Parts: sequence; C-alpha cells; structure tokens
Amino acid sequence: MKFMKLGSRPDTFYTAEAVRSVSSEVSSDLIVQVKGSRYLLHKFPLLSKCLRLQRLCSESPDSQQHQIIQLPDFPGGIEAFELCAKFCYGITITLSAYNIVSARCAAEYLQMTEDVEKGNLIYKLEVFFSSCILHGWKDSIVTLQTTKAFPSWSEELGITSRCIEAIALKVLAHPTKANLSHSYSRRGRDDVSCNGEKAKDIEVP
Repeated sequence: MKFMKLGSRPDTFYTAEAVRSVSSEVSSDLIVQVKGSRYLLHKFPLLSKCLRLQRLCSESPDSQQHQIIQLPDFPGGIEAFELCAKFCYGITITLSAYNIVSARCAAEYLQMTEDVEKGNLIYKLEVFFSSCILHGWKDSIVTLQTTKAFPSWSEELGITSRCIEAIALKVLAHPTKANLSHSYSRRGRDDVSCNGEKAKDIEVP
C-alpha cells in the first residue's frame, strides 16, 4: 500500500491528568474539547492553518489564560483531530488508505484550505488521494470501505464516487484481477502495493 509522510518534527504530544498536550517552551493558550477529550494547545500553529478555529476563537470570549473551543461534532473523533493538530505543529504524520478519509473529513471540518495557507492539509490530501490512492486496487478498496464511517462527508467530498469510479475502471481494464478485491480488503500485505512493488514514502510539496 502507498503511504505519505508529512512533517519532520518528532511527536511531542503527551497525556497528563486526562488532558492531551504538546511539549513546548511557549505556554498554551487554547483548550480544544473534542467529543469528551480535552487538548491543551497553542493558537498560533492551529489558527494559522484552520479557518474554522479562527472564526470560533473570534466568536468566543477569552478567559484569563486559555480560550476554550468546543468541537462536539468533529468527524473522525480524537484520532483525526490529533492528526490535523500534529500537521499544524509540523509533527510527522503518516497517511494511508486506512486514515485518509477521516483525515480529509477532519481537514474539511477545520477548513484547512489554500485560502488560509498555501500547501495546507486539504491540498496535500487531495494530491495524495488522486495521484496515489486511486491508482491502486487495495488502496481504492480500503478507502472505499472506510467511507462507511463517514457516509455524508464522503459523498459530499466526492470520495465515495471517485473510489467507485477508480475501481470500476480497473475492473474493466484488468477483469482477471477483479477477484483480488476480497484479499485486498484485509490487512495482510500492508507493505506491498497492488502492483507488487514495495510501497514507498510519497512526499507532497
């Protein structure tokens, strides 16, 4: 399977007293609550890439030390939020067919668009999805399966239709390989792409 790594900093997120935070010499000034989980973070890296957080911060009153933002309906839950947060901090994240749908939905929710910053997360995910995920049998099938957890988001973003189209085109082009869909739905050979080549890191500029 294909995968993409973004960011270069080591993972400095940690949990203390049921609160997720990131090690930094700068004091945190933002509390984000995602489906019952609390994150103690910093405005600058997040607001510089997330238009929705910019808007929510402008609408909510500042407390003495931290501004509190609630995201109760966040798609993908805490895993997807933390992936987006790590991207904002420049921490290394790994994307593949198993998490690209949740990441894409989360990035859309946070409005991580090119209008906020060039080369933002939505752009990088779309490049990876179009140029790599849709080119492989296993990647396309696994991605389509993960859309079941986010049916409305996946339909609206065109993820479901693009996966179906890519799979259909592969069946028409290589009908003898159509029976591979069952084996590709399992996590048996994650280090091998659909064409038998070793998967490689794909860096998106």
